[in-house]
This record gives sequence, C-alpha cells and structure tokens, in this order.
Amino acid sequence: DWVLLKNMDNAKTDNSHFYWQLNEKITCRYLKVRNLEVPDGKFAISGFRIFGKGQGLPPQKPVFMSIKRDSLDRRTAYLRWTPLANTTGYVINYGSDTNKLYHSYMVYKDAHLTINGLNANQEYFFTIEAFNENGITHNDTIKQPK
Repeated sequence: DWVLLKNMDNAKTDNSHFYWQLNEKITCRYLKVRNLEVPDGKFAISGFRIFGKGQGLPPQKPVFMSIKRDSLDRRTAYLRWTPLANTTGYVINYGSDTNKLYHSYMVYKDAHLTINGLNANQEYFFTIEAFNENGITHNDTIKQPK
C-alpha cells in the first residue's frame, strides 16, 4: 500500500534541487518517486536524500586498539579499533590540536585505516565514532599516536 506524501503534478516551477519537509514524522520501509513526464523522455534522479532515524539502538562507543605513526615515513598513520556489532561504519576525526579535529575519514565494514599525507613533523590527535541508521556515538576520547 502506498501513501501519497507530496503531490507535484501541477507544479509550475522547475527546481533542480527541490527541498521539502514533512509536517509530521512517518515510518516507512520504502519511498517511491513517480515521474509524469520529461521533455526528452529520460527521467533521472540525483541526490535523493531522506533524513531520519531508525527504531533500533545506536551502536556502542568504539575504542582504538592502536594508533601508530610509521617510523620510516611519519606522513603515514595506522589506526585499528575493535569492530562493533550493530554498526554501519565509523567516522575518524583528526587534526593538529585537540580542539582542531578538522579532518575526517568515513570507514565502512573495516576496523582499520591507513592515513597518508600527514605532515611529518606535526603531532596529530584522533577520535572515532560509530554510526548506524539509529544514530551516532559521540566520542570525546582523544588519542595520540605512538
């Protein structure tokens, strides 16, 4: 059974990045887009995004097992953490100061990351957070590589 959420059949504007927000939260498993017509007959969607949270539990807070700088090439750091169940991926933030973690990596399925391109003589600080469709853990524990 399908429920109509937004009807744009009689829209008078052509918006390449149209945004609309529901008045109420909904629970659904699928969303369907129906195209009426396009001038050249080729319908395409780009950037279709849905925001919300699932109904389960967010993941646990991850913990780094090790963070090491390469002794021969300090531009490289090797990070490892314990993989967690109920986790879609991890966000690793890092930077040159505990209050300046401006760089990040997003890692899916793996429980390790190699970062190349660091400044050889610069100290770095790292945090790791886990996420799934139910939320993200906020980890304030900042680690420094050995």
